[in-house]
Amino acid sequence: MAVGTNEQKQQLRYCDTTQIDAPRTLEDLINELYKVFEYDEVNVEYVKKLMTSYESNRTDWKKFAKFDSHRAKEWNQSTGQVVKNCIALCPL
Repeated sequence: MAVGTNEQKQQLRYCDTTQIDAPRTLEDLINELYKVFEYDEVNVEYVKKLMTSYESNRTDWKKFAKFDSHRAKEWNQSTGQVVKNCIALCPL
């Protein structure tokens, strides 16, 4: 077996958008994304399908949620409705 063959197979795995195992948790998704981005070339379609295959659940995000009732609402003068803001911070 040639050197690098296993790595090449792994890299090719991230090119096949038909064989994506949906991550069960946010942590699984993050770990899989780290693996995909280890390589110089990234299949954007694979990343899109991987991310859309993840079904978000409240438990995964609970540790990141910060709620402040004084800052979470704004009054929309034109419609008279309360508008809630959501800020998502993503590491670069």
